[in-house]
Amino acid sequence: MSPGRTTPGSTRTPATRRLAALAPLLLGAALLTPASFAQAESATASAATPAQGLRSDCYLSSDSTSLDFATYTSTGIQPSLNVKDLIPTLRGCAGSTLNVAAHWTGTLDVPAGGAYTFYIKGDNGFRLSLDGTSVIDHWTTDWDVPTQSQPVTLTAGRHQLAFDYNQGNGGAYIQTEWSGPGFGRQPVPDSALHVPDDYAPLDLASTVDTTGRRAVVRLPGRVDALPADLTQHLSVIAGGRRWAPAVATDPHDRSALVLTAAAKDTPAAMKSDVRISYDGKGGLNTSAGPLGVFSSLARNNSTWYFATQWAKDVSPSNALPDYPRPQQTRRQWANLNGTWQFQATAQDAPLPRGRLSGKILVPYPMEAPLSGVAEHHDWSLYQRTFTVPAGWRVGSGNRLHLNFGAVDHEAWVYVNGKPVAHHTGGYEAFTADITDAVTRHGDQSVLLKIKDTTDATEQATGKQSRDPSGIWYTPTSGIWQTVWMEPVPEQSVDSLVLTPDVKSGTVSVTVRPSAGTGRTARVTATAYDGHRRVGSVSGRPGTALTLRVPHAKLWSPDSPFLYDLKVTLDDGRSHDSVGSYFGMRSVSIGKAGGVNKIELNGKPTFLLATLDQGFWPDGIYTAPTDAALRSDLQLHKQLGFNTVRKHIKVEPARWYYWADRLGLLVWQDMPSRNTDKASAASNAEFDKEVHEIVDQHISSPSVVMWTMMNEGWGEQSKQSTGELADAVKRQDPTRLVDAHSGVNCCASKGDSGRGDVIDHHLYHGPANPAPDATRAAVDGEHGGYSLTIPGHIAGVAGGQDYGDGPADIAEMTRTYVENTSRLIPNAAAGLSGSVFTQISDVEGELNGLITYDRAVLKVYPDQVRDINRRLIAAGAAAGGTAR
Repeated sequence: MSPGRTTPGSTRTPATRRLAALAPLLLGAALLTPASFAQAESATASAATPAQGLRSDCYLSSDSTSLDFATYTSTGIQPSLNVKDLIPTLRGCAGSTLNVAAHWTGTLDVPAGGAYTFYIKGDNGFRLSLDGTSVIDHWTTDWDVPTQSQPVTLTAGRHQLAFDYNQGNGGAYIQTEWSGPGFGRQPVPDSALHVPDDYAPLDLASTVDTTGRRAVVRLPGRVDALPADLTQHLSVIAGGRRWAPAVATDPHDRSALVLTAAAKDTPAAMKSDVRISYDGKGGLNTSAGPLGVFSSLARNNSTWYFATQWAKDVSPSNALPDYPRPQQTRRQWANLNGTWQFQATAQDAPLPRGRLSGKILVPYPMEAPLSGVAEHHDWSLYQRTFTVPAGWRVGSGNRLHLNFGAVDHEAWVYVNGKPVAHHTGGYEAFTADITDAVTRHGDQSVLLKIKDTTDATEQATGKQSRDPSGIWYTPTSGIWQTVWMEPVPEQSVDSLVLTPDVKSGTVSVTVRPSAGTGRTARVTATAYDGHRRVGSVSGRPGTALTLRVPHAKLWSPDSPFLYDLKVTLDDGRSHDSVGSYFGMRSVSIGKAGGVNKIELNGKPTFLLATLDQGFWPDGIYTAPTDAALRSDLQLHKQLGFNTVRKHIKVEPARWYYWADRLGLLVWQDMPSRNTDKASAASNAEFDKEVHEIVDQHISSPSVVMWTMMNEGWGEQSKQSTGELADAVKRQDPTRLVDAHSGVNCCASKGDSGRGDVIDHHLYHGPANPAPDATRAAVDGEHGGYSLTIPGHIAGVAGGQDYGDGPADIAEMTRTYVENTSRLIPNAAAGLSGSVFTQISDVEGELNGLITYDRAVLKVYPDQVRDINRRLIAAGAAAGGTAR
């Protein structure tokens, strides 16, 4: 396929994803059909229609051009000849999405006699024959080429069908249509496809051990000798990857066939599908007779998973123990992370009265291996007990707050059976006041009922997908950020808004009070440089107070100085005190060399970023430890970047704390939806969540730009995008707004003309849009060079490949340097920023500067750092303004 056909601008709608997900689900259902049932169907074929779908035999080809059927990988069912995304199907049947060939056979049910014409288009090649006669032969390596057959005369009834398909790399799909007597051109219906009459695969039990490296199949009888070429007819697909196993019989039980993964094979990950297939042609005989075709979905007992170095540091007693809200700290708090009870549930199921059936490690999402669950549920329950320290004086002057960093996506919270909160939105923190629900003594109980259907609805999901492949990744559901509780006074600080003004040498401090705070309450904010008091201001809560910062030390990536802040709220009876911090910096659009450029602290600054998606193999959305969370930002600094584009995900507050402290500018995306035809209620919810995200990170000095849309994903109209950008600019006039990253690309509805920047994407690029009369110009995405590091790839295939992949670290480094050098003259002229895709590999997408497990850096850091510094310097000198 074309390396650039399926780019980060390719939007898959929920309907598309459901169709793509259907193939492996039906494949699994068919392969699990008991042999007795399948044989009974075969025996009564004259009276009953054979099962829907086609027999599917998958193979790996010798190379990208041979288009042969070289290596057998599995046998199963292909339910449709119209699949918009075949990547999951190929991964499941071949253990790869590179150089795959499939042979689909069965019958086609023709509704009426007459002339039929067939139309096929795909990525890559295909050929169709009926009753042994070729109808369409496009057995080649191109893609997206429409083909049309000559008219074929067919009688009503079933006809023998054979359909071959091949896939080289990148995206994969097939579209098969026909026209005939009484109907025009339309897709060949799935209901017209039937497996061969004699297709009756054996149903054999199989298991995988806890190491994930050993599988056992129970055969119907004893095996005295194994054929020498058995491995050519036997295949193991474990978690979407094919093994090259050693095969033997158990010396203590000759009916047990033992398959052991080779040293280079990836073990079967916990909860992953493991399928063992035999084509029936290998001459394997048992005491019960010759063994026919079988395909067995194993019971997977593996506890192995693809992990980072930090996974070993995680346990129930230290699951993210760090204070979760660094810009509003209190001395007294209790972390509720750790082992919780867990179980799946249903929408209408009553709330449980006792213990739940399973357990989960909070705050890792249920799909994450670190959670111990490692699978998705649309509806789930979380429960645990806790005690309230007597010294917190809850109910005697203090309230008790239960805080959630984030829960994806909709949560109902109960304490001791009483409803205390209902929240929608997977990326925002929320708080429940549980004072009136707790008892004075003893254990308390908290229960959450959570709904998360991911991309099956119109909710904001970013890159999450229930059908992860290509540029769409494993979803996050349930609690995925820290849960904690804290006592707060009756009248207390609810939140802070800290807005620096570099020109006046002041910071505006707004202390938002809790509900019910009286008019007599006073707040005081005092700034510190280390232990030295800088200044103080007092006034009424809820008003913007001006705190002077004499001879302010400015915050920048080169000098990320932070002032400490102490805030008190006092009404004579109640006293609250919180700690915070702020940075003195400004970001704006100004003229340099006669064009609009981004300025930091009044000086042209080139925003040199990577695309940072924030996924982890062991924690998915949740970094395993605080050190892991910090590490990607430290790598940016090591490589000489000054900016991070946080790509359609919102991180925990501690991530922004580390960006603030390490000195990285943040270009913050809004998580996207996956439909451009959303309901009015969905649009209102999306806008609400956008404003909540802005509000919750409005005081972070590292955040300098808000991005509304990416490549049109979930965009409703050009007008609505512009209106949202305007609304966010009114909400936060001190930062830049990018109305549409990749406005030139993909599903974009077009340029609204709003916001502070015009943003183009180009792979490999870079892009070089021109500033206009009101906006600066940035390259929002470019790069995307894929270097594969064996042994450091997650068990998910089919990531985006833009072609021209480097062969080794030296070539990857050289490629990066050459690509980045093209930006230098642009930075010196009209370009204000660029984003290289990307900082790390993500699942099957291998175009990171570091592997997904964060173990292997794929470039030489000194050379990358040198070219990055030259680029930033060129941007600083734009218009002859360098100082």
